[in-house]
Amino acid sequence: MKPKGGRLSTDCPVEFPTIISGFSDEVKARKQASQGQHLDAYQPKSPESRHRRQRSSSFVNGKCRNRDAPFADDKNSPSLNGQGVGIENLPRQRELLNAKNGIHFTLMVAGQSGLGKTTFINSLFSASLIDEGIKEDKPIVRYKSVIEGDETHLRLSVIDTPGFGNNMDNAFTWRTMVNYIDEEIRSYIFQEEQPDRTKMIDDRVHCCLYFLKPTGKGIDTLDVVTMKKLATRVNLIPVIAKADLLTKDELRNFKTEIREIIRVQDISICYFFGNHVSNATQDIFQQYPFSIIASNEYVLNDKGEKVKGRQYKWGTVDIENEKYCDFKILQKTLFDWHLIDLVETTEEYYEKCRSEMLRTRLLKARDCLTTNSVELTEKQKKFLQEEMNFEDIEENKLKNYKCYEIINKAIMDKVATEWDPEFITRQLEAKRKFNELSNREICKFRDWKRSLFMEQENFNQEIEELNHKLENLQLECQDLEYKLLIGKSANNHSTDSATLVNVHVKR
Repeated sequence: MKPKGGRLSTDCPVEFPTIISGFSDEVKARKQASQGQHLDAYQPKSPESRHRRQRSSSFVNGKCRNRDAPFADDKNSPSLNGQGVGIENLPRQRELLNAKNGIHFTLMVAGQSGLGKTTFINSLFSASLIDEGIKEDKPIVRYKSVIEGDETHLRLSVIDTPGFGNNMDNAFTWRTMVNYIDEEIRSYIFQEEQPDRTKMIDDRVHCCLYFLKPTGKGIDTLDVVTMKKLATRVNLIPVIAKADLLTKDELRNFKTEIREIIRVQDISICYFFGNHVSNATQDIFQQYPFSIIASNEYVLNDKGEKVKGRQYKWGTVDIENEKYCDFKILQKTLFDWHLIDLVETTEEYYEKCRSEMLRTRLLKARDCLTTNSVELTEKQKKFLQEEMNFEDIEENKLKNYKCYEIINKAIMDKVATEWDPEFITRQLEAKRKFNELSNREICKFRDWKRSLFMEQENFNQEIEELNHKLENLQLECQDLEYKLLIGKSANNHSTDSATLVNVHVKR
């Protein structure tokens, strides 16, 4: 790989032009048509290519929109005949623009460890995009490359998820991937608000290939939960890894079982396609889950031809032979047939997310006046109270951007953290543990209080007994004193009598 434009680029291998051949052929056709040849003179290789041409988009106020989509403010606008105006050349101009600028595509590969995700990526692009000898210890690893095609190029980003499912507690393992997808959407929204947008970094995920274990029986709960979380955020396509471990009958039955599980669990496949599902895009929904075999080695088949595959005792497996697996079909699905569909539908999803986030930031600014969750200056408070109309935010027009400035990315990142399900769950778990500890300590205090009361009662009884004994002793002392006084009085009286007798005798 050689650096190109600050990123990694890989020279286009001999096999790779077939991956984006459909896109390149259409680019040629658009150029021929722009030079005077009629567009209908060119017949695309597949009905899917014709579908992409028919689904060309036009530009409205600098934004791409589908040709059949109505304007937001065209309820009273007359419908005019554009014949002779030249607007029929707009799709051709857009194709030429795409060919010139190239396509940016981000692919995420997810699934548990040991399913050959790295080997698959290198096989998919016939290049060492990911070094299989290096094991990353990060939950998310991003690889970038520029792939040169015929008169166009593909700026490729691959998101790998090493170590997924290796934790002792995998309850929230899916959160890493979900947070990454959401963060890239959120980051791109804030990048668009910057004055200089020439250096914008677009890492929005357009498609996610989810690798399933070739068990031949059922899907792990972790995989079901993760796919449900991913399906609403990205175009999800499930694949069966290492399909050569299953026989043809086992593979066919396993595919049927997976499709039934996905249906019962209400997991959406290529959710963003939505209303764009047609005969041309129906192949994805008919083919999934794709069974794949990956290999970066070349072996000789029965005909003595050198093919990319695996060598076994019983023979060889050509990974590009559709009799053995769906590797080639998946490759064509991603790049030759539906690359534009995956990118455009993700762009539509992004616009929805952007609208929701802008509205959330306005509501957050309104709540700041009462909750004090964000520190506001007096000037900002006065602006929000007097100039903003939160009942009808459309009337604020450009004033809304002042709210966007107040509720910046740092605040929205904090909000995203507060809304994070793992954060909420751990917060609830911490509260539960605190309550348990508090209740346990309260019970201890109650026991201590009860024991103290019992000891106090025992002490009071002892005090009463001692007081009673003391009273008895005092009474005994009084009796003794009384007796002593009486005894002294008797002795004094007898002494006086004897003295008188003696005096009388002397006389």
